[in-house]
Amino acid sequence: MKKTVLKRTAALLAAAVMLALAGCSIGQNNGSRKDDSLQKVLDKGQLILGLDEGFPPMGFVDESGEIAGFDIDMAEEVCSRLGVTLVKQGINWDDKENLLNDGAIDCIWNGMSITPARAEAMNLSEPYMKNELILVIRGDSDVKGMRELAGKTVGVQTGSSAQDAIE
Repeated sequence: MKKTVLKRTAALLAAAVMLALAGCSIGQNNGSRKDDSLQKVLDKGQLILGLDEGFPPMGFVDESGEIAGFDIDMAEEVCSRLGVTLVKQGINWDDKENLLNDGAIDCIWNGMSITPARAEAMNLSEPYMKNELILVIRGDSDVKGMRELAGKTVGVQTGSSAQDAIE
């Protein structure tokens, strides 16, 4: 049952990734420049996937030193359907957009949230997972909501949509 759901989800995601890679333009700021990113991936026979390898369960280094996780399983299935090899490339998350724009990676895939700025700057697939940002506070804390965090130290991933929400 679990494999069937994963394969169905991967099939839908494969179609969305192909559409995102084969779109007519790159972002809305780049005018009518033709996007040939899918063809480049197909021609070289590999998809270089950039990810934060310290973001379990989406992507992480397992006990054997391999990059694994939910997003990796999905990417492997998509690459199988595209007939290309998956190359897993751990990246500095702060540099993700630059690495993509410079061609060092073909795709960012790591539970990355869709934001208006990202939609403007890059092609995005349809979401394959719905999640929400939540605030976790100790039960005995005086903080009861976002507004009471002013002046407090809060841990978030740099460059994430969580950072945007907190700010």
